[in-house]
Amino acid sequence: MDKTAFIYIHGVQPNIKTANIKGYSKKTHERILKHLKRSGKDVSRIKRFEIVWADVTFPFKKGLAAYQFDADFKKGRKRRGGKLGIPKLLRNFVYPVVVDIIFYVKNKGSSEAPGEMIVLERLHKAVKKAKKEGFRKVVIFAHSLGSVAAYDYIFRFRKKYSFPKDMKLSTLITFGSPIGLFASSMGYPMSSKIEKPSYAKKWVNFWDHDDAVAGRCEPHFPEKFVKGFLRDVAVDTAFINPLKAHERYWSDRKVIKQMAEEIVSSSS
Repeated sequence: MDKTAFIYIHGVQPNIKTANIKGYSKKTHERILKHLKRSGKDVSRIKRFEIVWADVTFPFKKGLAAYQFDADFKKGRKRRGGKLGIPKLLRNFVYPVVVDIIFYVKNKGSSEAPGEMIVLERLHKAVKKAKKEGFRKVVIFAHSLGSVAAYDYIFRFRKKYSFPKDMKLSTLITFGSPIGLFASSMGYPMSSKIEKPSYAKKWVNFWDHDDAVAGRCEPHFPEKFVKGFLRDVAVDTAFINPLKAHERYWSDRKVIKQMAEEIVSSSS
């Protein structure tokens, strides 16, 4: 393969015990390379770049948990006969996820009043670093809220941090993506204004029916945009649990193999 930067960006992080998630994409990357090798591809010119932004919202989530819920969970267990139930779900997942989403929307700002855009800035720095190291072709893997950030970045919705036009996006791979939800909530479903970027070859969106967050992307864009560029791929990670299904893309061998196959077809 040509010299290619594989860039990974994570989604929401409900973990309120640690902000250090560095290396989260390593195993996924190694498995993709393994499949590429089996397809006869030379992977020596591929390098992994990872965007970590979990630390940005960590203090807010930690503070929310301390203020909103009983800090002494032993008391909580005693009152509920050993079960924490809904309070535990709210504390350990729902509230942290909502904090991440609200932060991203607020931090990105609007066209008239753009914010600091910390997540987009980190993504942009990773791409600039790859460019400085001589990479001109990029594959982006984006999960959950990270796919929304990648979408904003690739389609250059903020001039300050946007994908360089002198680089090529070989493949955008989104998974567990709520892009359709974000597009609808922002009031521009089936936008006729959005165009395929000349520097992007294709976009593949993986989604699991059991994933409570993921959805299709094709229906939210006009036919002229979708044709030959955007494709939804339904997968089954074998988890009925909607939260587990949302996480599983990173480790499910069948899904990872399909991702690798999309990269192979893009490089042909």
